[in-house]
Amino acid sequence: MNNDPVVIVAMARTPMGGFSGDFSSLSAADLGASAIKAA
Repeated sequence: MNNDPVVIVAMARTPMGGFSGDFSSLSAADLGASAIKAA
């Protein structure tokens, strides 16, 4: 078994908005794609 440490080298946040806010016109798939591209 390998005992190398696990490290986090990058992160990305998903967009956040309120109900019927700026992101209401975007689908869940579009928001998810944005997070995946940023990571």
